[in-house]
Amino acid sequence: MHEQLASSPALFITLAFVLALLVGSFLNVVIYRLPAMMQRDWKTQAEEILSAAILRYEQVGLADEQVEMLHSVEIVITDLSQWTLG
Repeated sequence: MHEQLASSPALFITLAFVLALLVGSFLNVVIYRLPAMMQRDWKTQAEEILSAAILRYEQVGLADEQVEMLHSVEIVITDLSQWTLG
């Protein structure tokens, strides 16, 4: 194989190009898509936790100010979901 690469620059360039495509595809997933997926998962988990907390606090009968505070935190997280990475 080494002799074929040394004697054929076109084969070497083609293999280098294919390797670069593979590495670039992997880096695309790691650098761009993985953080975006992790952020989306975090927002979903935060919304679930806040919704459960609001229901629990409303059932217990906390003061309206405390329930209003939880709703304002939920609004902030919802507003953050409009932000994107990059």
